[in-house]
Amino acid sequence: MKQGYNRSTVMGNLSENPDVRRTPQGLMLARIVVETIRTWKDKGGQVQTESDFVPCLLKGRDAENAEVYLRKGSAVLVEGRLTTRTFEDSRGSRKSVTEVLAGKVLYLGGLMEPRETAVR
Repeated sequence: MKQGYNRSTVMGNLSENPDVRRTPQGLMLARIVVETIRTWKDKGGQVQTESDFVPCLLKGRDAENAEVYLRKGSAVLVEGRLTTRTFEDSRGSRKSVTEVLAGKVLYLGGLMEPRETAVR
């Protein structure tokens, strides 16, 4: 079997404002971090919580909309595929990051008022 299936769905709230940038080729990118919270009761009956912070990469129109309508605390559902990329940081060290490359972004809390944009 040479084919695989790579699909990821993440639902939660943004843990920070979107980081929006434009590539040298003019493509707009937005990096968002979605916090998912899991709760359960331990053996002693105490409620426990655990958070995961999932980085997601939005491109094109999704990135433009994220810049305008999303901010820390916004509820979203992101569907896409997991991808890992490697890059060199400002110190010259090689780093890798695994993130969801978004194919669909749904705003769950309704649209917020548009905010001022400042693309770097």
